Amino acid sequence: ANKRVADPRAELAGIVREICRTLSRNRRGIKLMDRSAEFHPDLAAVWFDGGRGALIAALSTYLENRIERKLLCPVPAPAVAARVILETLVTWAVHRHWDPSPQKIADPIAEDTVVQFIVGGLTQETPT
Repeated sequence: ANKRVADPRAELAGIVREICRTLSRNRRGIKLMDRSAEFHPDLAAVWFDGGRGALIAALSTYLENRIERKLLCPVPAPAVAARVILETLVTWAVHRHWDPSPQKIADPIAEDTVVQFIVGGLTQETPT
């Protein structure tokens, strides 16, 4: 919604970190909802459409806006990019904690790496 963006990289990094931390804080509930939705159609509608679908739609709109304003690199399909962002964050903030053979990586290191990867993929500047 911001009309002027002084630092698009910092803005995107902030959004990605906020989503990552929210997912991480709520990972048990997210895992439970994700697993339960498969067996409960009413829950699935709320979870997949209202939860995940709404977040993907919001990220898509954000990406479209920033790409149109030439603040982020163009992508063929912002909705796909939004889904890639969300799925990457969910993998590292939620699912990896139930991996039967997990890598031993501290949460802050995983977060920093994912943020750098996503921001680097959508911006032209070299990360510091």
